[in-house]
Amino acid sequence: MKQQRSLGFLGLSLTLSLAACTQMHSGPLPPQEVNVTLLALNDFHGNLEPTSFNAVQVPDPANPGKTKGLLAGGVEAIGGQLAEARAQNRNTIFVGGGDLIGASPVTSSLLRDEPSVIALSKLGMKVSALGNHEFDQGLKELLRMQNGGCDSNAPDKACKFEPNYPGASFKWLGANVVYKANGQTPFAPYFIETTPDGARIGFIGAVLKETPTIVSPSGVADLNFLDEAESINRYVPELQKQNVDAIVVLIHQGGEAKDKYDTVGCKTLTGDIVPIAKKIDPAVVAIISGHTH
Repeated sequence: MKQQRSLGFLGLSLTLSLAACTQMHSGPLPPQEVNVTLLALNDFHGNLEPTSFNAVQVPDPANPGKTKGLLAGGVEAIGGQLAEARAQNRNTIFVGGGDLIGASPVTSSLLRDEPSVIALSKLGMKVSALGNHEFDQGLKELLRMQNGGCDSNAPDKACKFEPNYPGASFKWLGANVVYKANGQTPFAPYFIETTPDGARIGFIGAVLKETPTIVSPSGVADLNFLDEAESINRYVPELQKQNVDAIVVLIHQGGEAKDKYDTVGCKTLTGDIVPIAKKIDPAVVAIISGHTH
């Protein structure tokens, strides 16, 4: 039997104290505290290089007296942040909120976004929600992006970055995406990550149910996109039976807030994610969203 654990999630300004309900025959063991750092990104959209972050203005050397957006992001910056976090806490998990690919700059899109998938894999991403843009090229191509190979509907772009595209080492999750024919999920609905110190974190993923209305209908003709909260809640008992120490939802759906971008604990969030979050099982300790950037 494993020891009872108390987990603290550090990162995203979220600290939680949890305990798994396992015990030895002689009685419950004292809690073994494990601090887990959960780092997430959403709507990466193949931005391998830094882009202009207009919320922060800096002097523009080319135009004295004027400002321009701060160049920020890109895989090198993300890699640096990840390396720093992992050096401080080996129980660091890197996850995504969807739209990792699609609507991408030419550095990624001209190579069918394979460079971005490979980069995120090398950065150690473990799992991500599906986003609507993952379906831009249809289900078959998305399955290739997950599993690898060169059988693409764009042979002029596929496997030009690497001769045999290996697929993503991380898992895209879609608890609410099912085949019309049999109700089965083409992508895993959930994933369990065990940290070096033995904490077991269950991740459930979902994408906005309106996805068929914002992508090419022919690419998702074989799929149904179900209610997000109902689909997520369906898998909570499964994870609990597997003695996970915490459950986290990754969902590609968002909202809007009037608060400044760096406000901690904003109070003005509205939009589609709010009623979904209210319906999600309270056993879920954190929700990572996306879509509205």
